[in-house]
Amino acid sequence: MENGDGTGILLLCSTIVGLPAILILTTALVPGYVGRAQGVMRKWPGRSFLLGLINLVFFFAIALLANVNFAPIKLIGALSLLLIMPFLLTIGLLTAAALVGDRLWQQIASKPAALIGAVVLGTPLLGSTLLVPILGWIVFLGVVCAGLGASIIALFQSIIALFQRKRAQTED
Repeated sequence: MENGDGTGILLLCSTIVGLPAILILTTALVPGYVGRAQGVMRKWPGRSFLLGLINLVFFFAIALLANVNFAPIKLIGALSLLLIMPFLLTIGLLTAAALVGDRLWQQIASKPAALIGAVVLGTPLLGSTLLVPILGWIVFLGVVCAGLGASIIALFQSIIALFQRKRAQTED
């Protein structure tokens, strides 16, 4: 590829169109999980950020295992890189976009926004932070780390609640 062949513009345009579509679709498919993650991010923003940052580093370390020649470890690294991390990052970005969109909507209309409306409003705002070099990238990374941490906390809260319901059913 030569410089100036339009690949970068094509990638940017597909991301601008595709990312909001993926986030809206994910919101429609798992609204309860996204709502729980958004609640966690509101309640514990610092804890969410720290957990997200730790897990981001952890997943990159696991992804390095994909280069190891031992087959089971290579499989674990590849699965985490291809399945788990994209799902958690999508939910984390979705949570962050919904929170940003909701807070902006509350400033405009003085009432909470619907979840999909908040995502539609927050996604371009988060994406536009990437247009500001260095500072915008750091802000975006921080917000996505907080969303990732909130999605992980919400996932574990859901799993614990599921086990508690099953245990309560077996005791009855």
